[in-house]
Amino acid sequence: NMLLGTQVAKKMPRVFDELRRWRYKKISELILQYKNYVVELGLRMDKKIHPLTICGAEVLVDPREYKEILYNLVHIFRNMVDHGIERPEERSSNDKDEYGNITCEISLENDGLYLEISDDGKGIDVEKIRQKSVESGIISRADMEQMDETEIIQLVFEAGFSTHGVVSDVSGRGMGLIAIKRVVEKIGGQVTVRSQLGIGTTFRFSLGSAYLVQQ
Repeated sequence: NMLLGTQVAKKMPRVFDELRRWRYKKISELILQYKNYVVELGLRMDKKIHPLTICGAEVLVDPREYKEILYNLVHIFRNMVDHGIERPEERSSNDKDEYGNITCEISLENDGLYLEISDDGKGIDVEKIRQKSVESGIISRADMEQMDETEIIQLVFEAGFSTHGVVSDVSGRGMGLIAIKRVVEKIGGQVTVRSQLGIGTTFRFSLGSAYLVQQ
């Protein structure tokens, strides 16, 4: 009986591992729901966009733990289609392909899972952020002068901020970016943004390692 018990005990970790793999899903498959979403949303706004490209590491995640984050990624894709990707005529005049590109790169680093969602659109105008942030009272002019461009761009996640001159039924007042930041921070993650004017924008998500398994 002791021998049998020892054999069972040795097999248990393998059994648990198999059960976890059965429950867990590839994060790339969970993001697939947005593949054609960006195309359809672009058409509503008279923009031409290729289907979302998903690339990088094959990582298994617990869908239950990432459900809220995956649901709220819609705000990032809406933001890119609405604010980032230009209309075909504007892209052509800037020597760009008429069709915009949005990519999601998945990577696994020492401290966990990372997603980088990028577009090749107009980029974020730092001067506009600086101006709107002071006008909206998000930050004082004195504090703004102490910040570098990387820090200034992160202000798009602050309440009351919008890069759009009008209220869009697609992206709203920037509330979506606030929502995604809160959801990511709830699981101990982090989201940052970097951008080059005229080149494009990238949102980088650090999502930790608590709810994933590397294949």
